[in-house]
Formats: sequence, structure tokens, C-alpha cells
Amino acid sequence: ERIYDTVTQLGDNKAPGWHKLLLPFTRPRGVFDLARAMGATYGSFLDSHIANKEVQQIVSQLWGFFGAPPSRLSLPVFVMGFMSYYKQGAYYIDGGSQKLSNAFATAFVDNGGELRVNADVERIIVEGNQATGVVVRDTATGDTETLSAKVVLSCADATHTLVDLVGRENLPSELSDKLRGLVPASSAFLIYLGLDMPLPDCFASDFDVLVCGSADPERTYQQMLSGGFDDFAM
Repeated sequence: ERIYDTVTQLGDNKAPGWHKLLLPFTRPRGVFDLARAMGATYGSFLDSHIANKEVQQIVSQLWGFFGAPPSRLSLPVFVMGFMSYYKQGAYYIDGGSQKLSNAFATAFVDNGGELRVNADVERIIVEGNQATGVVVRDTATGDTETLSAKVVLSCADATHTLVDLVGRENLPSELSDKLRGLVPASSAFLIYLGLDMPLPDCFASDFDVLVCGSADPERTYQQMLSGGFDDFAM
């Protein structure tokens, strides 16, 4: 309850004295250091509230939704997810998430946009340190086409966008070196199962059930990285 109350107030900067909740992230003289709080982890937040490690593990079981254990999970990211899930409720798009993508596509076309499918961007054209267009390949025919643009937006990750599409030759050496050190985040996959047996009564009213072979999220995370899936389930 204490964690819930604290995070709820932490997510609402209008709450009286909300900054006092971040005392573990203040400078020695008590001056609030927002930058330090923004760089804090959920693990350090738990350490400032709960001494018992087993209790910490119990309240950390939702870490899998964020793809990182408490020691690596950004406190601001956790707070945003926690607030939206527990305070505002969880919602599903009626008809599935594809309907949201379809709505975006329809609005884009209705406002004069041209939508191309089955088209891979092979390269972002750079001229004078400015992105001026893209080279697109039709996946059905293999034909390529150059499209000019005043602004190029990429929804791909930083490494693919800057290294593969822009090219290291067009990047400052400092940025290029930084990209070499980036490690991809954990991925996730979804499995739909058809069962020929009734589900236990405990599943009747619960829509999320987490099953973990270990209560320790740090241990589970390391097993995931090493591929040791035989020893745990989640």
C-alpha cells in the first residue's frame, strides 16, 4: 500500500509536497535534484522504501511488462506504466490493435498522405548533413525508387536508422562510437493456445496470470539473457 500511495503521488506533480517523496534522490543539502530522480531505477526506489528483499521481489513481478528487472528499469518509465495501469485502468482496443493502425492509415490518406505497403526503405539519403529523402525497394518486384522529402521521420530504432540507413560515414565519430555500445532491449512474443481441457477456477476472473519459476526478477532476467529457459517460466 505504501508503494502504491508513493508512486501515485509521484506521478502527480500537483500533489502537495510531492517532491518530498523523492528525498532519496536529493542532494546533501536537501535541494531537489530532478535530473538525478529521472536517472534513478525502480530498484533504487524500492531500496529506499523496503528493506526486505523478498518483499521487494513480490512487488516487482510486473517487471516483465517493461522488459527489464528493477536494477535496470527506469523509475520514470515504471511510474508512467504504474499510474496508467492502476489509477486509470487497463483498456483493450475493441477489435484488436490492428484497428488502431487502420485508423491511423485512414486518417493519413484522408489528409493527403500516400501510403505504401510492401516497401522497404534501403537507405536514407543525406546531402550536406541533411536528410533529403529515402531509397525504397518494392518487395514484390525488387524495383527501387528514390523519394525526395523536406523532412524524414524514422520509426525504426536508433541503431538501424543511423547505422544501417543513414550510414556511419554520415555520423559524427562520437555518435558512431556511442551507437556501437548500445545493447538491444529484451524482446517479447505472443502465443495463442487452444486447450482441450477446462481452465481451473482461479483463471475465471483473472485476465493476467504471471507464473515465475523464481521470485527473483534479477535471476530470471539473467537466465533469459543466457537462454536458460528450462529452469524457469514466466
